[in-house]
Amino acid sequence: MGYEISLENFSGPLQKLLELIEEKKYEITTVNLAKVTGDFLDHVREVEKMEPRLLAEFIAVAAKLILIKSKSLIPDLELTPEEEGDIRDLESRLKLYKEFKQAESGLNELWNRGLVSYPREPASALDTPVFYPPSSLSAELLGTYAAALHKTLSTYQNDMERYEVVNFEEYVAKLSEEVIGRISKFSSLAEKKEKTEVILLFLALLHLLKDAKISIDQEGQFSEITIKPNV
Repeated sequence: MGYEISLENFSGPLQKLLELIEEKKYEITTVNLAKVTGDFLDHVREVEKMEPRLLAEFIAVAAKLILIKSKSLIPDLELTPEEEGDIRDLESRLKLYKEFKQAESGLNELWNRGLVSYPREPASALDTPVFYPPSSLSAELLGTYAAALHKTLSTYQNDMERYEVVNFEEYVAKLSEEVIGRISKFSSLAEKKEKTEVILLFLALLHLLKDAKISIDQEGQFSEITIKPNV
């Protein structure tokens, strides 16, 4: 169903259908829609000289009303799922249209009484953010939250692991002094070292190899690494 418009001598099909329902003080139901089908068809005949596109909207609603009327007269009439959906769609659209009309009336009354309000301009993203606490927030409640947060952070702090910061350049220089002048085995250098220290040792050896201060021999994969100083 298309967008409904209102002109001086014309009202959309939903508006006319709602008027017929309200004139008879009916609730919006499929039973009552069937009762006003005849009146709606009479109105369609009166506006048959209307612009074709607008007339098509009235005919589309009229077709649904005839379907509803047929179902009320022939209870055993079987409808397709699409036809059942069309009936529900017309009923729901009419109820929604009624709500909008009621809202329109209320807003129009407020406007005529001069009861108009204007929202403030939205805050710029560059403005300093402002905290607006909820009305339920009290000093006691804020203190409770702060204590709970402190307790949680204290738990995380106790669970943190501490690592010693190592100066890599100093570590390389110390290793260079250790391996210069003699042949060394990687396993002997890594003996009794933690996993992180072994990784650091390996990186330092690669650094010395890059600077051509040492040579490395390894006969096969996972075999012993022999470190020789370059003299």
